[in-house]
Amino acid sequence: MLGTISATMLVVGSAMYGLFPQSNQAVAAILIRVGTVLSVVWLAFPELKKIGQRLPTLAVGGLLLGLVLMAARPNLFKVAAALMILLTALSLIAKVLRKG
Repeated sequence: MLGTISATMLVVGSAMYGLFPQSNQAVAAILIRVGTVLSVVWLAFPELKKIGQRLPTLAVGGLLLGLVLMAARPNLFKVAAALMILLTALSLIAKVLRKG
């Protein structure tokens, strides 16, 4: 499913850029960037599943969301990175408190 979504985004973004150059170039660029990041995530998915077994689900989801956000809006990545670190820390604290 992830591969299909990434391929669709790449095709639509490329078509918008190539066939309709007068259309919104920013949308085409975002589609191409996010499609590229999603295709890399799709290729690395077996390794990500191994990492996901060791890390909290929230951290892995935050990491994927951060990658997509970084591709779409690079300036917002600093805020997203801070939120990911905070959520990961809170998740780890909750895990320790449940065991203790």
